Parts: sequence; C-alpha cells; structure tokens
Amino acid sequence: MYSSECYLDTVITSLNEVAVKPDVLKTRKAMKQLMLLTSSGYSARKAFPAVLKHLVNTDIMVKKLACWFVTMYAAEETEVILLAVNTLVNDCSSPNPMIRGLALKTLSSLGQTSLLEYCTEPILSGLDDTNPYVRRIAVLACVKMHHLCPEYISQHGIIDRLYAMIRDLDPIVTVNCLSVLDEILYEEGGVVINKNIAHYLLNRIGEFTEWGLTVILKLLTRYSPGSDEECFDVMNIVDRYLSHANSTVATSSLQYLFHLVKNMPHLHADVFTRAHNHILHFLSSGNAELTYVLLNFVESLLDKNRDVFGKHYKLFFCKYNEPTYLKVKKIEMLPSLTTGDNVTEVINELGMCVTVNLEVAVAATTAIGNIASAHPDMFGDCLKKLLSLLHLNLDYVTCSVLTVLKNADFRDANDIEITMQEVVKCRPQITSQAGQTALLWMLGEHGEHLKNSAYILEEYVDSVESMSCDLKLSCILAAVKLFFKKPAECQELLGSVLEQCLACSDLLIRETAIYYYHLLKTDVNEAKLVVCGSD
Repeated sequence: MYSSECYLDTVITSLNEVAVKPDVLKTRKAMKQLMLLTSSGYSARKAFPAVLKHLVNTDIMVKKLACWFVTMYAAEETEVILLAVNTLVNDCSSPNPMIRGLALKTLSSLGQTSLLEYCTEPILSGLDDTNPYVRRIAVLACVKMHHLCPEYISQHGIIDRLYAMIRDLDPIVTVNCLSVLDEILYEEGGVVINKNIAHYLLNRIGEFTEWGLTVILKLLTRYSPGSDEECFDVMNIVDRYLSHANSTVATSSLQYLFHLVKNMPHLHADVFTRAHNHILHFLSSGNAELTYVLLNFVESLLDKNRDVFGKHYKLFFCKYNEPTYLKVKKIEMLPSLTTGDNVTEVINELGMCVTVNLEVAVAATTAIGNIASAHPDMFGDCLKKLLSLLHLNLDYVTCSVLTVLKNADFRDANDIEITMQEVVKCRPQITSQAGQTALLWMLGEHGEHLKNSAYILEEYVDSVESMSCDLKLSCILAAVKLFFKKPAECQELLGSVLEQCLACSDLLIRETAIYYYHLLKTDVNEAKLVVCGSD
C-alpha cells in the first residue's frame, strides 16, 4: 500500500510539472502510469486535479487518457467536475472532429443529472454535425441521457430526430439510430420497422458492417412483406449473405429467411439447403466459442432438418482438445442424429468419451440411454455398450451407467437378467451415494430376476444405521418392493429394516417406516398395488 501511494505521488508530481513545462512524451508516460495503477485496482482519485489540467492538452493521446480518467472518477468528484465540464463543452466546438467526438462522448458519460443542462446543446449540435464520427457519438449519447433522465428524450424531441437520422448517409449512424431507438422504446415494443424503412434498409444493406448487418437483419424480422412477390424480392436481396464469411451474419440471414417463409412451409427445405454447407463449415472452424454458439443455433433447427445434419454426424464427435462444455453440448445432440446406419459408430464414440471426466461421462451415458429410448430397435446395442462400461472399474462411470439403467425401459426379461448379473458384479467399486441409490432401486425393481438379490440387499440392511437419510429411504423402498416379489426370502429382511428405521431419530425415516408398516399391516394386496402398481 505504501509503495502504491508513493508511486501515485510521483505520478501526480510529474503531471503537475509537465502542466507548467509541457512535454508530450513525459505527459504520455505519466498518464499511462496512472492508467496502469488504476487498472490494478488502486484508487487514483487523488490525481483528479492534476489530470484536469491536461484536458486542454493538444495531444490527442493525452486528451483521451485524461477523458478516460475523468469519466472514471466523475461520480466521486462532484465539487470540481464543473472545471472539466467547461473544458469539454468548449471542446465540443473544436474544429477537429476527433476532439469534438471525444468531448461529447466524455460529457455524456459523466452520469450526473445536475450536468444535464451542459449536455443539451452539445448533443443536439452533434446530431447535426457535418462529420459522421461526431454524429455516431451524439446518437449513442442519446441513450445515455435516456437512462439518466427519461424525460430528457421527450423534452427535446430526440425520438423524431433519430427516426429521421435513419436515412443518414453514414451506415454506422443508421445502425446506431436503430439500436438506440430500440433501447429507448423498449417498453413500447422497440423501434417500428414499416415498409418504407424496411425497403430503405434492404436497398442499403451492402453498405453496412458485419455488426450492422446482424442488427439490421434482426430488426427486419419485425416487418412481414405484404405479398409473395415482395417476399421473393427480399429473399433475393438477402440470399447472398447465407454464404457470408462471418458466421453471425450467415446465421442471422438464415433466421430472417425462415421468418420470411414461415407461411410457406414448402420452401423451408430449399432455404436450409442453401445455407447448411456454410454452417457445417463454421462448425469445423476449430473455434470453441463460435462452435458452441452455432451448435445452439443448429439445435433449434434439428427438428425439421434432422436428415440433413444426420449425414454429417461425425462433425458432432468430440475432439480431445475441446473444452468440457463443448464436448457435453456435442454429446447431448448426438442422439438426435443417430440412425440405424450410424448407431454402432455413435455408440462407440460415446463409449470412448466416458473416461474424460465426470461431466462428460454423465452426458455420454445419458446420451446412450436417450438413443435407446428414442429408438427401441437399438435398445440391445445400447444396453450392450452400457454394460461393457461397467468393466472400466471407474466409480463415476459405474454410477452414471447405473443411473441410466435405472430409467431404462426394459421389455425383455432376458435383458433384465443379464443386466442385473452385470450390475451386482461391480458392487465393490460403487462408493458414491448416487450409485448405491441406483443399485438399491434396481434391486427392488428387478430383484426377482436375480437369484441372490435378497442376500445382496441384506448386506445393505445390516449397515442401514450408518447410512445417510437418502440411502435409508432407498433401502426401505427396495426391501418393500422385493418382499412382494420374493416374500419368503424377504419377510425377515423387511422386518429388520423397518424395525431399525422405526427406532431412527430422523423424523422422515421414522415416518416412512411407520407408513409402510401400517400399509402392510392393513392389507398386503392393497399395499402391493400402492408400491408396485398393477401389472
């Protein structure tokens, strides 16, 4: 702290010296030092008076750094901020457009309602400035004033002026006006895009930057052409942007075209066919963040274009150097791309993913389970792969597999028997509570297909007093269910678990045990219907 304070004092001294004897290089160095000190988290508010002296500096770099500093500490220096305001107001009349723009940007960023009167004239003049850079700044200043004082906009007729400025010759001014209007009019539904504005924007669409294109295409969805002929004309204009080098522009174009043909379902496939190759190209770009965003976009299109993406299912396979969130996203989408032709390859790919980490293992095993649910004819292949994963002797993999098997829709008694035999073999490696809970559930649900299920459950019952609350509940339910399937073997077992849980200090465990005790005592057949349901 002491060294930072001394360092700041040195910088302030340097700034005061160069204010008397101007030296551009020394001033730049001192301002940069001040910026580094501030960015490290240390408050340099003490330097505010020294920095104010350099707002009038003729060097544009020094002036920018001084404006940045003033903006940062303006809220804390309410008493001396007027000194800065006077300089900034004067700079708004400078013959240099860069200085005018910088001054207006700083003036509108001070964030104090008491200074609104000083901002009015510079902003209104900036909207009519001959230089497009200043007009861009002035338009953005309007939204800052709106957040600071909403009445300011209506009092000075800003909305009408911004609507008029949509036809500005500078495309960035046009986009800024649309964005600012959309934010100011948010509660009213945003900026209105009528036929005249839509056609004007479409005729100028080639002038906009990539960022501007995405804004324009999004806003154009608020206008629907009045006839098929007009719709096709608009589609012809936008069509070339489906192959744009920027993925955001390409996807925005596709979304807009889908909007145009929403009432023409016979054209959906044609529109998508023209764009999907470019989307697939972006998916293989190697940029993790871009790929993740595109995957979310593709996911929204899968329902109607499953066959198209299904042909390129390998693009959705994980790469070893991809981050976990991207691997999980790809894995979650693979079940939707699985067909009878590629199911073996997809399942093998998912099987190799389980050793990466816990999160990926859960996603991969869940995906295999989803494939089995969505494609009953592939259930056998999926089950075989899941059971093979149990032999990896990895606790988190075993736990994930058991959780999936717990929810599996078994239709063949032979599959259940094989599954139960494999599951009980991996008991020693199940250490997590989630895995033990799943195993107990399976013993209760499918225990009749396993000869020694009662003896396995007995091992858990013997240690029920040391179990967690969730495991005790699972153990009670498993014992009750297995009793109805093997009454002779499980009667004593059930009595033991209920007796131990009735003496438990935990209210939930005790009440659950009492519930099942009275249910069984009242009517065993009715109890079976309640617990196991009707066959």
